[in-house]
Amino acid sequence: MSETNSVSIKGNISNNNGQMVTGIKNQVTTQSLDSSEAEKLGIEELLTQLKEAIASESNLKEDDKETALEEIENLNQAANNPGDGGMKKMAKRAIQMLTGVFAGLPAAAKLAEIANKTLPALGSKFGLE
Repeated sequence: MSETNSVSIKGNISNNNGQMVTGIKNQVTTQSLDSSEAEKLGIEELLTQLKEAIASESNLKEDDKETALEEIENLNQAANNPGDGGMKKMAKRAIQMLTGVFAGLPAAAKLAEIANKTLPALGSKFGLE
């Protein structure tokens, strides 16, 4: 069963002739991934999901958030050339670090749930199985 979270985004937008367009409301719905859905996503989408979950996780200390985001950046760099041996090694280290950072989270934490699905999928994308 999927859990759905809704986010409302409001803002002002200028159109191409400089006039303000106001009152636009956009509904964005995100659903929890199951493992098979995570496998179907690309590296960029998986990293985006992790970044968003890290930023919103209240059970993660700020220094752990910074460390996790640095490792996400390392994975992003490795994604530019995933077949390269050095990049593959960087990806492996980053996934191991993220696993360690997230290990202390309660099982019910949203980030723990997302990490349990996205980290194995990322490992697969980098050929680390």
